[in-house]
Amino acid sequence: MARPTSSGLPYLTKRSDSGKYVYWRTMPSKLGAAVKGEVGLSWAVTPHALMGKSVIKISLKTGDDALARRRWGEIHFQIEALIEETVCAVKKTVAPAGPPPSSLSSPDRAAIAAQARHDVLANHDADWTDPDDMTPLARGLEQALRLRDAGALKGGGDGGALDEVFFRHLAQFPAGMTRGQIREAARLMEAEGVADMLRSGRTWPLDAPTALVEEVVVDANAPTGERVVGSAQSPGELTQRLAENGFALEDELERRKVAHAVLMAKAAGFQGVQARIEGRMVETPSRPAAPGASESKEILPTILEMHDIWARRTRPDGKTKDDNKLYVERFVSMHGDLRVNIIERKHIREFRDELEKFPSAMPAHIARKPFREIVAWAEKTNAPRLSRVTVNAKGLGSLSALMSIAVTEYDLSGDPSVGLRLPIEDCDVLERHPFTPPLLYKVRASPVFQNPPKVSKGGCGAAAFWMPLISLYSGARVEEIGQIPLSDILEEAGITYFWFREDEDDDADQPRRQRRGRRKSQEEKSIKSKAGRRRVPVHPALIELGFLEYLAARRAAGDKMLFPQLEPYRGRYTKNWSRWWGRYQDRHITDDEAFVFHSFRHSFIGRMRAAEIPLEYMKGIVGHARELDEPREKHIASDVTEGYGDASPIRILNILIQKVDYPGLKFERIEAFLK
Repeated sequence: MARPTSSGLPYLTKRSDSGKYVYWRTMPSKLGAAVKGEVGLSWAVTPHALMGKSVIKISLKTGDDALARRRWGEIHFQIEALIEETVCAVKKTVAPAGPPPSSLSSPDRAAIAAQARHDVLANHDADWTDPDDMTPLARGLEQALRLRDAGALKGGGDGGALDEVFFRHLAQFPAGMTRGQIREAARLMEAEGVADMLRSGRTWPLDAPTALVEEVVVDANAPTGERVVGSAQSPGELTQRLAENGFALEDELERRKVAHAVLMAKAAGFQGVQARIEGRMVETPSRPAAPGASESKEILPTILEMHDIWARRTRPDGKTKDDNKLYVERFVSMHGDLRVNIIERKHIREFRDELEKFPSAMPAHIARKPFREIVAWAEKTNAPRLSRVTVNAKGLGSLSALMSIAVTEYDLSGDPSVGLRLPIEDCDVLERHPFTPPLLYKVRASPVFQNPPKVSKGGCGAAAFWMPLISLYSGARVEEIGQIPLSDILEEAGITYFWFREDEDDDADQPRRQRRGRRKSQEEKSIKSKAGRRRVPVHPALIELGFLEYLAARRAAGDKMLFPQLEPYRGRYTKNWSRWWGRYQDRHITDDEAFVFHSFRHSFIGRMRAAEIPLEYMKGIVGHARELDEPREKHIASDVTEGYGDASPIRILNILIQKVDYPGLKFERIEAFLK
C-alpha cells in the first residue's frame, strides 16, 4: 500500500534528522524483487540503480520544498514506468479474470488477515533494521510532538488551535522523546485502537480515508510556480487491503466479516510484538500471496496504471492528458485504485451521478479538498455544477478511453461505461454567440485598442491588439493565430495571405508515411482538422491598420513567430494568453459565458453569410466547421468543399474576403503595435 506523506505527494518524505527530502517507496516483496533498472537523476553524475529490493530510497539532496517537488516529478514517473514494465513482464494475477465476488470465502479472509498480522510484525522488524522507517501513525505523532515542543500548538478550541481533546492526549507524552520511543508509543496507540474496535464493534476507524494525494504541474503563472491539477484521498486500510487482493466488496456485512478477521490478526500481531519485548522468540511469517494468485494469468493494471498506458499509446497533448488524469483520480477517490477487470458498471454509474453534483468552478482552497468534500461544498453553497456535456465528455469519456484500450489489450468482456452517458438536451449545451455590434464597439473602446494602449504582461504586447483583429477579419481560431510562424505568411500575385497548416506540410519531399508517423514536439503546430489547412488572404482592414508594417518589423528583428512573446505550454501557444483574454473580456466587454474569443470567428462567419459568399468558399476560408452546417441547396454546389482549404485560387478568395465588413466599426491605427 502507498505510503501516505505529509507533503501531499506519494512517496515524498522529509527526514527529520537531516531535513532532506527522500523518495521512499515500499513494494510487495515479490514485485520489488523483480523491479530492476536505472533512474536518471539530474542532480547526480550517475543514475540510481534499482537492484530488486522491496524498498526504494532515493535522496533528493535538498531540503527546499519546491525543488524537492520538481525532483520528485523527475523520478516518480521513471519508477512508475519501470514497475509497469515489470508487471506486464511477470504476467501473474492478483485478481480473478471474471467479475468480483459479492462475498469472500473463509480461506480468502484468512489470507488477507494473515497479511495484516505479517505487516504488524514486519513493521516491528523495521524498527531494528531501519531506524528511519516509521508507520504513518508514528510519523504523524512525531510531527505533532515536534510542533508541541516548539510551542506552535495550543489547546483551547479557538479557531486556529488543535482540538482540546487531542491536545490533552499529546500532553501525556514527555518532551524530548527519541524516535524509538515515539515508534513504541505509536504501536501502543494502534494496538489500543484495534482492541477498542474489537470491544465496541466499530469498524469505521479501520476504513477511515488517509492521506490527500495531489497531482502538481509546473505553471510559471501560478504564485508558487506550481499548480494543482487534481487531488484524491487515499482510501482507508480495509479498502486498500481488499483492492490489493483484487476485491471490491460493497456489501456491508461482508466488509465487517473481513474487518473482524483483519482486526483479530492485527491484535495477534501486536501480542507477538509484546512477546518479543518480554524476551520470547516470535518469528515474522512469510506474507501470504493474494488469494487465488495463479502463475498462468496476467496482473492486470489498475485504472491509474491504465492512464499511463493510454498516454503512451495515444500520445495526447498536455491538456488532454491532464484532464484525463484529473477525472481518473476523482474516480479513484471514490472507489480506490481498482484493477480494470473488477471495475463494474455500478462503480462508473455512481461516479457519473456524483460528477453531476460537482462544481464547475471553486476557490483554490476548495479545489485541494477530496472529491466528496468538494461535492458537499457545492451542495451547501449551491455552486454552479458541471454540465452534462462535461460529465459525458470528460468524466465518462476519460474512463471510456482507458477501458476501451483495456478491452483490447487484456481481453475483457466489454467496456462497463458503455451506455451510461447522460442524455443531452438543448438546455445542457452552452451556445457560443457572435459578438453583437454593441459588443464589438466595446471591444474597440477597451484599453488595448485606444491610443495610447494599455496592455498588461499577460496580453503579450502586440498579440493583445492583433489576435482579436485577425480572428475578426479571417475567422481563424485563437491557437491557429498564436502558433503561426512568419514563414507561413506568404504572398502570391501581390496578395498577402495566412497559410494555416500543420508542420508536416513543410517537408514536401519527405515520404508521406514518414511525415504522418512523426511525433510532434511541444513547439510544433497543430490544426483542428484536415480542412483547417487553408489559405486566407489578409483583409484590407488589417492592412489599413498597419499589419504589413508589423509583419516587416518582426522579420527585420529576426523573429520566427508572428507573436514571439507567446511561449508554448504543453503544446499550446495560447493557453496562458487565453486566460488573460478571458479576464480582459469579463472586465471591459462582457462577462456573459455565451461570449468568448471564439465569438470573433462566429462574427466573421455571420458577416460572410450577410455578404452571400457561397458555402464552399466559406468553408475554404474558415475550414470545415459545424457553424457552417446548412442545406447545400442554399449555396452553389462545388467540389472545393471536399478538398483542402487551399484548393481555391487565392485571387478568388481575396475578392470574396473583401466583401466582409462591419458597418460603422472602425479600429484605430496604433503606432506602438507596428514595431
